[in-house]
This record gives sequence, C-alpha cells and structure tokens, in this order.
Amino acid sequence: MHWRLLSQLPKRLLKINHSEGAHRSLPETPTVTQGELLTPEKDDKPKPVYSAGRLDYLERLIFEQIQTPDGKPAYAYSDGEPHTTGYTELPETPWLCAGASDTCRFRDDGDLHSALVGFYQSFIYLKNEREYHVLASWTLATWIRENLRVYGPLYLLGPINSGKTTVLECLEETAYRGVRAGSASTAIMFRLDEKYHPTFLMDEAQTLNVEEENGRRWR
Repeated sequence: MHWRLLSQLPKRLLKINHSEGAHRSLPETPTVTQGELLTPEKDDKPKPVYSAGRLDYLERLIFEQIQTPDGKPAYAYSDGEPHTTGYTELPETPWLCAGASDTCRFRDDGDLHSALVGFYQSFIYLKNEREYHVLASWTLATWIRENLRVYGPLYLLGPINSGKTTVLECLEETAYRGVRAGSASTAIMFRLDEKYHPTFLMDEAQTLNVEEENGRRWR
C-alpha cells in the first residue's frame, strides 16, 4: 500500500461502542514523512515450491516423488530421464514413497497387472482367484482416478482376523499415495484430499466420527 493511502482511511471504519462509551478505532499507522515510502523487506532468496509430483501438460511428462536407496526424496519421471521441474520434494509424506528400481521396468499394462496379482497372491489368501484380479485392477485405477468419471471404493467385508488389515497393508504399498487413515479425523482427511488427492485406506471404518449425542456415524 502506498504511504499516501495510509492517511486516507475512511472514518466509517471507526467503531463506537455506545454501551460502554468506548471509542474503538483501527490501530494507529506509523508516521511517514513526505518522500518516505513504506516498502517491505526484500528477500532475494526464492522460496521453494513443494510438490509430491504432478502432470506437466506442456512437457507431456509425469513425475512423482520417490525415495532413493539412501533414504532421500527424489523425483521419478515417466520417460526415465532426469529433468529440472522447478519444484522441491516434500521433506515428509503421509504415505509410503516408492523406491527407485533398476531391475523392474514398465513394459505394458498387462504385465503390470500380472505383477500386482502375483504380489497379492504372495501375501494374501483369497478363496476366489478372481478377487486377486479385482485388487490389481482397483490398484491400477487409483493411479488414474482423476481421469475417470466414476470411481468406486473397495469394500472389504469379513469376520475378525480374516485378513482385512493385511489387504490394506498390501494396498498401502501399491496404491497411489495410499494413506492408512484409520485414526484420522474427517477434517484432516479433507485437507489431505484437497492438497494431495491420496488413496485413503480405512481400517474399522464403521467406528469413525461417532457422535456421542445421537449415535450417528459417518459412512
């Protein structure tokens, strides 16, 4: 704001509390002499712009934050080549970042689907073989859900100690930005969804956000 505008604040901004007889006004502005400007302190050092990854439409490039073998954050690019994006990796993420791999290369969607099926078969026991393919397909869909018009949740139903939490642990390793949000409040979940669009993995979802007064539950 220019220094001349500081002395031209309208009087209607002043408030009078008639009940107490007190005169309330805006805080006093500093005294400025003619020819002197109020200029903010300049910081020549540019502030970093943090990002966990995004789609660069101009470069037709996708990059996502991963973790190097020595535990440091880095970006992985869809073309496999290093780039300068102008963004800085997040110091910490609420999800497990993938690690860099020189032995696992992307071939096609079918090969990736088969790899996911094999991964789930190694750690999860399901009576119906088709359910492994459902898990693999749903996992792949989490990575492109922004492009889908309709995207449904995966609902696990089973008795106690039937392996539901184990499935969530596996999905946390493979789904797009999988976040175990069993104890997170709805406010935190809304903030995370607005900023990072993660995949929420809810354990014991029926116990979330119980309102003590009337017993309603958030579903």
